[in-house]
Amino acid sequence: MDKQPRLKEHLTNLLNALTNISPSRNLISQLTLLLPKDLAVIEQSYPEFTTTSARKILQLLGIRFGDQVRREKGFAEALYQHIHKTFDWLDNELIYHGKRLDVRTELAKLLDKDQRSLSNPYMEWAKLVLRKFSELLGMKAINFVRMLLKHDSIEIYDSRYDSTKPFQWDSFKKEVTEKLKINPAEFEELRRLTIGDHKLGSDKLYHTGLRSGIETQAILNHSEYHLDFVYEEKTFYHFGRGVDYTARYAFRHKETLKRLLEEFEA
Repeated sequence: MDKQPRLKEHLTNLLNALTNISPSRNLISQLTLLLPKDLAVIEQSYPEFTTTSARKILQLLGIRFGDQVRREKGFAEALYQHIHKTFDWLDNELIYHGKRLDVRTELAKLLDKDQRSLSNPYMEWAKLVLRKFSELLGMKAINFVRMLLKHDSIEIYDSRYDSTKPFQWDSFKKEVTEKLKINPAEFEELRRLTIGDHKLGSDKLYHTGLRSGIETQAILNHSEYHLDFVYEEKTFYHFGRGVDYTARYAFRHKETLKRLLEEFEA
């Protein structure tokens, strides 16, 4: 009996299942991803969950209601983590043993399909988020993302700082405020929406360990709508009893976001 068709069938079923519980297609997953939120915001944005029976279902998942609605440890937290892993896995951003896996190429080979026909939950979600950004802040938000993605990385700190030269981030901020004609408060709002805040949760993407006096770690701080394409990479230089370090913003999901940005006017 040929086992290959059966494997393809079950792999297809797995991909369909992962896609169907992604936040772009499932309101429960979407709510779980976006918590914590004020109760008033939830009642306005998700009227489906205002009934007593709906709340009971969410409580069974591990979602707690008060002045704030939040995830507690339990199934809701596991679902939250699963959503992020699926985003990364099916958009070639999952790092395993220090290497980024080319998942989509291998899946396409196994299933005899074009990569473009494979589901991509991150792309679906990112498309919704970019539209939300456009509604909230217009093309300023879209162009801010574009300007970030022009860079491979942006230096934000160096303990060996030469005061005669600005950090790359300072230069980037100046360029953005002039080109988009925004004030400092608007810049910080754009930064909050795109770059994230450790208060919303963070994940360690990788840590190289100490090699020849140098170690690097990368931390992803989640953003409000979990576009999550900017992470912070710190490199530490150990010498004697001291240590210097540099920090930079680096970018994930670049190709996917660039394709989506083509749908918006420049």
